[in-house]
Amino acid sequence: MTTLVAVLTLASSLSIVLVTSVDVATVESFFDQSTGTVISLDIIEEREHEIRTLYFVLMGITLGCSFVLIPFCYFFFQADYDHINFSEKIANGLKHTFLFMIIAGVLLSLGMVLTVDPDSVAEAWLHRITKEQSPFESGISFAIACLSSVGMFAWCSYAAYGMIHVPLDMTVSVIPPDREEEEVVADLSTIREQIRSLQSRYTMTGRKMTRKDKKDLEDLQQQLQLLERRNRRIQQRHSMVSQLCDRLHPFVQGCGVLWILVVLLMLAAFGTTSVDRAMNSSCQERCGWALTQRTIWNPLDELLLACNENDLHPISGGIVFLMVAVVVVCTTGALVRLGLRFVWVKLHQLHRQASSPQALLMAVFYLIFVLMALFSLLLGIAPQYFTFGAQRTVVDGEKRACTLDDMSRESSTCRMTQISIILNQQLATLPFFGVCFFVGLFVFFATFFLFALIKSIKGRQRFDDEDPAEEHQGLL
Repeated sequence: MTTLVAVLTLASSLSIVLVTSVDVATVESFFDQSTGTVISLDIIEEREHEIRTLYFVLMGITLGCSFVLIPFCYFFFQADYDHINFSEKIANGLKHTFLFMIIAGVLLSLGMVLTVDPDSVAEAWLHRITKEQSPFESGISFAIACLSSVGMFAWCSYAAYGMIHVPLDMTVSVIPPDREEEEVVADLSTIREQIRSLQSRYTMTGRKMTRKDKKDLEDLQQQLQLLERRNRRIQQRHSMVSQLCDRLHPFVQGCGVLWILVVLLMLAAFGTTSVDRAMNSSCQERCGWALTQRTIWNPLDELLLACNENDLHPISGGIVFLMVAVVVVCTTGALVRLGLRFVWVKLHQLHRQASSPQALLMAVFYLIFVLMALFSLLLGIAPQYFTFGAQRTVVDGEKRACTLDDMSRESSTCRMTQISIILNQQLATLPFFGVCFFVGLFVFFATFFLFALIKSIKGRQRFDDEDPAEEHQGLL
């Protein structure tokens, strides 16, 4: 049951982010750039309604998993005792899940109540889209925005840590088994000699061992156990499957280099957009620092637009998928390395083939936070692509890229993507979310470069090194 809930939750939250490429391709198909013809308005509105409905269905599933299924499974398995029968476990899960359902109901109700008056919006383009949202959509959108705001803490910690550590660790060379075996055998010989020397000191004299020497002997015996287990693992690497994995490690290193490039591209995109917003946003915090027109060159935005302008939509979709995959895998790596924490309190630790159901469910919950934060930051990573795609419009006989100001012109053929409409509606309803996301990006930069500095000082961990806690867990 845990695995099924985890897969369903991750699939729905990932789909929210990945369907954006379909959204962009859909709005680009409304206007034929070569012939200048526009398809029927009825067809346009029908397709936009289908995409918008898909977004809110996926959001609803994600909210249901986050506030119902995951809490129920978490507390169901928490009551895993011999003296508790199945019905009592269900009752325990429902009892605690009811609190999360109340929280979800409060968030949905607040979202329906906290709506913005379109007449109070000064920007013409924002006034136009604020009239298109129903109370039900407002409630779901508000709940997702709350998850995204909380997710900024996970984005600035786990995602930042993983995006600097995981790609670098993938590029580290593996020590050949023969040389590593020699090192372990030498260490085993040294520790065995130290244990023999310490024990013989008291065996020959018959004296009672001091507390300090007892502690030293226990530490040496534990190190001996860990080294013996590591030596057995090295022997297993001589098998055909392990040798195949070692031969594939250059491919892993190549993926690590590719992921480093993706991370650097994302950082450059976030950085240029943040600076552009701070300098050129006309409405500032009132609309979440939205850009009516991008003025600073954005490498990721230009790459995605170039693909779509040349009808290479699968490639632009693949780039978006790769970006999301890097974020998910890097965050997962950080969760494994750091453990599941609330501030400084360690709640659970993920272990290889030994993680508890509660740890797995909480890890999925953390991943939802990060994915929802990424969803709300999409307009900050590629504003032109995720707002209009490669659409172009003609103004005064000159063809140029669509801007938000074009939405106020009745003669404009530009159509905003549903993802940009939903996110801008969130920011117009409660500017607090815009402030949270805007400031959160600068915090992300600070933590990322802090982790990079720590990584450069401590050095890189060998790729096949196993964490001591993992080895100790294996001994147990």
